This record gives sequence, structure tokens and C-alpha cells, in this order.
Amino acid sequence: MKKTLLALLLIPIVIGVACGGQQEQAESAGNAPQVKGEETAPAVEPTGNVSVVALIGNKVRVGAKLPKYVATGLDGSQTDLSAPSDRVRLVNIWATWCTPCRFEIPALIALQNELGDRGLEIVGVSIDARQAATSIEGFVEARGINYTITHDPDSVITEILDTYEIPTTILIDREGTIVWYHKGVVRENNPELREALDKTL
Repeated sequence: MKKTLLALLLIPIVIGVACGGQQEQAESAGNAPQVKGEETAPAVEPTGNVSVVALIGNKVRVGAKLPKYVATGLDGSQTDLSAPSDRVRLVNIWATWCTPCRFEIPALIALQNELGDRGLEIVGVSIDARQAATSIEGFVEARGINYTITHDPDSVITEILDTYEIPTTILIDREGTIVWYHKGVVRENNPELREALDKTL
């Protein structure tokens, strides 16, 4: 009886130590959002007046314009992803330390290869810590990433989208409207993504 009672008393301590260790790992990596499973919002067909159909976090909705967001490339160049463009943009929030993010990279490479000529531009927004800029470049080169990579060490994009789970991916049409979003690993043949791409491209 005493042994059972002692075991029950120790459980909260063990859990607290384990969670504390995970939190320290995340903090040492910079801004580290929660990594979760897949969650997809329905795509909407881009039109002049797109109805609001799904929340992203509590702030931005599918069918709404992406709030102003200027992405900074690894070479220091800047692009306003919220501005109208001649390209359809698939914006992927990721980090080098995120295992699911690494898993989806081949699918993103394949999508860029397949649809780049039709007007798709994939933009990977790394939220790695500021001091990781050089290692991001090496990571991109080692994995043969063929799409645009930007660096957002202050995690501004996660604040805008009110999402703290990565990877998170949104599809933006040429007018800057969010037409699809997904939390979790992007798969090349995801039917909702394919439908949104076909309509938007």
C-alpha cells in the first residue's frame, strides 16, 4: 500500500521533469511552436468576393487577405507576400529542428518541380533562431531544396496567422487571398491541396 501511494506521488514529479526538458529543448532552438498532427481547412475558390469559411487561429481566415507580411530571403532580399503577384504562393512555415518539417521537404520539392512552370512559387519561412542563418543555408543546399527560403527569426508569421504549430502551410492566390491552409505535414497528393492548386493556378 505504501509503495503504491509513493508511486502515485512521484508521477507528477516525473511528468514535470519530462515536460521541462522538452520545453528547454524548444527554447534553445529559438521560437519553437508546438508540432502537431494534420489539420486542413477547406479550400475556397478565389473570386472577387470570397466568403469567409474557416479560421486560421483566431485572427486570419481562409477567404481573407493575408495581412501585410514582408519575407526576408537568406540573401537579405525582401518580398511582400501579402501583395498581389503574378505567382500563386504556397507558404510553408518550418524549422530545421522540426522532424515533420524535414519529412515533407521532398513533397514540396516535387510540387515546385511539377507546378513551377504553371505559376506556383513555394516559399519556406524558417523560424529558426537568428544565429542559425548560416546553418539554414547549409541545410537547404544539403537537401537540394529548389524553392524560395526565407528567415523569420522573430516568428512574425506565426503571430500574423496566430498559429504556434509547425509545419503550417497556406496557399495564397495572385491577389493575396488565402485559399487553403493546413497544419501538419504536406503530402504531394493531398486531395484538398490539389483541388485548391487546380482552381488557383
